[in-house]
Amino acid sequence: IVSAADHALALIVDILDARRIAMGTAEMVFTDVDLAAELAEISAMLGTQASAAGLVLETAPQAKLPKVVADRRRVRQVLLNVAGNAIKFTPAGGRVQLTGQYASDGAVEILVSDTGCGMAVDASQTHLHLPVPNRSRGIGLPLSRTLAEANGARLTIDSQVGVGTTVRLVFPSSCVVPP
Repeated sequence: IVSAADHALALIVDILDARRIAMGTAEMVFTDVDLAAELAEISAMLGTQASAAGLVLETAPQAKLPKVVADRRRVRQVLLNVAGNAIKFTPAGGRVQLTGQYASDGAVEILVSDTGCGMAVDASQTHLHLPVPNRSRGIGLPLSRTLAEANGARLTIDSQVGVGTTVRLVFPSSCVVPP
């Protein structure tokens, strides 16, 4: 009962947070966010869950991944939502990888890739663009998209049924903190 209540409360908080962001009334705290450190912390937080599911969880940030100007708490929430989904939808024996890299245009990408069940292209875009809340599909991806956009970033999904999914959180070069 306590676990179910905690889960319900977390969903309500997520819905309220998404609504405040959509209405422009959410309080955002923009600071320099160390993406390599965030990836390491997400990996540590989800490592036990991945191991219990029989998965390999790898973190491979590019050397000297830059900091970005963003709301750290909300970036972490996006990464937890997306990596949690990757763990949830990857069968035992699979792999989930958290990677950070530069894009050719100076942007910085965080990739969460898995060897899970994957989604058809139409389904992946539908999941990403559902209005929040949506009873039939959950709120993780639409909320993550809203949080990414509130941070000046974008969230994209590449997926193939039976192959896996890669979710990209892309911070444009305008968000990157110069070295």
